Amino acid sequence: MMRNRIVGLDGHDGAGKTTLAKLLAQRLHGRYIRTFDGQWGADLMRAHEQLNHNRTIEIGMAAIQAAVTRASPDEIIVLDRSWMTVCSLVPPDFFEQHWSFWVPTILCWSDLPTTLARLESRDDEAKESQDYHRHFLSSYWDCARRGDCPILRTDQRSTEENLIALEVLATSLTT
Repeated sequence: MMRNRIVGLDGHDGAGKTTLAKLLAQRLHGRYIRTFDGQWGADLMRAHEQLNHNRTIEIGMAAIQAAVTRASPDEIIVLDRSWMTVCSLVPPDFFEQHWSFWVPTILCWSDLPTTLARLESRDDEAKESQDYHRHFLSSYWDCARRGDCPILRTDQRSTEENLIALEVLATSLTT
């Protein structure tokens, strides 16, 4: 059962979603939940790397369901990653045929140069190729378009301006 006070922020690494999800949860007096933390994320990536699309979908739905059910019905939940992460890991047609757990989600997106600059500043981030990042930026964009989700260009505003825009978007999606 979906609650109407849940919103997901999704996007590729370096988009600003974690920073914004934490700030949005704080501003809305809600709870921040990192959906694919720990074992969930490891299992999701393993299934993806093994090209096991069914398992990728299963893990993705289970992780989001677990995140959502950890909260009380009157709590506002801000998910750091949602269904678009799973969508980016499997072929689009496969995803559309097998996915059934929808959470209102906003895509946080930045262009390739901004993404690379943000990731370069992280010490713990794996260094992937520009083609890798280009692929995922495109994949997330396509997922958002197919899902008719709002897209927040985090490369065009300050953190505070993005947070204000997110608050408006999140409120419109959850009321």
